[in-house]
Amino acid sequence: MRPGIGDADFALALAVRWRVFVEEQGVPADLEHDAADAASAHVLAEVASEVVGTGRLVFDPHGARIGRVSVLPDFRHRGIGSQIVAALEAEAAVRGFAEVTLHAQTYVQELYDKNGYAVSGPTFQEAGIDHVPMIKQL
Repeated sequence: MRPGIGDADFALALAVRWRVFVEEQGVPADLEHDAADAASAHVLAEVASEVVGTGRLVFDPHGARIGRVSVLPDFRHRGIGSQIVAALEAEAAVRGFAEVTLHAQTYVQELYDKNGYAVSGPTFQEAGIDHVPMIKQL
């Protein structure tokens, strides 16, 4: 896991996100990369020097929010998503946050359930995909 990535690594993170969100899930390209990226903390997950996953931690008036967690299809179900989440939680704790929120796609809600998150509101649509808000006390 590589936290605090620079510009070159950020391009690798965007490539993973593009493959997962735009190509695989059909998220509109103009919604995938947003202004929050510049001020967020990002991590990369690597297997044998290949970048296979990423995630970001957004800091806004509401606190710290995990987002854009993505793992390439061939590397799913190996615990990489949980490692990304743990790295982002650690970053939130270092920055003094007592809790972390996220918007989980409903089909991967179990990942967050297993990592101690609780549903904090009703299901909603984001980029045409069902999501549920979740929260975890650190």
